[in-house]
Amino acid sequence: MTHLQRAWVALFLAAALLISCSSDEPADVTGIASEGANNAAFALEPPAQLINSRTIDQNALSLTITVTQENGSVQTVSSAPNASSNQFVGMLDVPTGTTISVNVMWTENFQGRVLQLAQGTRVVAVPFNIAELEISFPSNIYNSTFDDDQDGISNLAERNSDTDPLSSLDPGDPVVRVNVGVRIEVPQNLNNPNNDPSAPSSTPSATLNGEPVSLSFDGTDFVGTSTAVQNSEAFLTVAFVGDATPGVNLAVVQRSENVGTGTTLVVTNDSYDVAFDDDNDGFNNIAEFNDGNDPLDPNSPPVNPCALSQFNEGCTIDTDEDGMFDSVEGGSSDADDDGIPDFLESSLIDQDNDELSAENDRDDNN
Repeated sequence: MTHLQRAWVALFLAAALLISCSSDEPADVTGIASEGANNAAFALEPPAQLINSRTIDQNALSLTITVTQENGSVQTVSSAPNASSNQFVGMLDVPTGTTISVNVMWTENFQGRVLQLAQGTRVVAVPFNIAELEISFPSNIYNSTFDDDQDGISNLAERNSDTDPLSSLDPGDPVVRVNVGVRIEVPQNLNNPNNDPSAPSSTPSATLNGEPVSLSFDGTDFVGTSTAVQNSEAFLTVAFVGDATPGVNLAVVQRSENVGTGTTLVVTNDSYDVAFDDDNDGFNNIAEFNDGNDPLDPNSPPVNPCALSQFNEGCTIDTDEDGMFDSVEGGSSDADDDGIPDFLESSLIDQDNDELSAENDRDDNN
């Protein structure tokens, strides 16, 4: 993120989100947020695999960003390249205090058709009152396996080799598939009973290019095999979910990798995205799963009332140490009408010995 880009987003006083990237660095979603829904400016350059292509028409590219909120509402914004830069810009409404899914799709207008080239998704928790938020969109998380003509070669690969991605007769060469192994380490922050790796507390699912991969546990890792087109970019997805709450993501990895003439894709235990908070209670799903709480119940674990406000009912903070909780005294009560709220003036102190406590004495120094 350049200083110029940070200054640019500052022009949007209500901005909550800025997306930016370059061809050789991860893209970032960055912004300034305040409570409530916010207008979010985005400025995004295509990922490296599109910018570095000699055959893709950069002027025919389009970007579509879709933001999915926890309540299921979906907002989609499309953008073309800005006339004065290589960036795709636009505005979104991004709610703070929630977890959102940000999906970016790059397409090319090719022979009058919309050709899907690369898609990436990130899940991010957007807190209240943040100064800046960044989400990494590195090039290797993009799924580029879209194949309109179903010939086994992706649209992106065919565009790069200057063949027709809409004709299964081009290039017409037989497709060679190679074996691809998958080795999945258990996420390092997913508890196992008695720290025993032979008894993982959750089992993963995996797909390679959208096809399920059958997995077995070898006593240390989950392993499986699949196939992919030789020298293609294969897209691997691995998800650990709570056994008691199917469909609730605990830890997820999505990434692409060239399989060459055959390889083994290894998912290390520190490479997972764990920023899922389905009940938006401030505790991510994996933490609640580890502690035996319900990741779909905002009251599990019970909410600490003081985490919301010192004046929230049940909060036991006593700022002036007079035996009365701030939640009882209230944030605006001012018995002596001196502009200082009672919770900051002790009812036990009489500094000037006039038999009036601080909270009832307009002038406790006289």
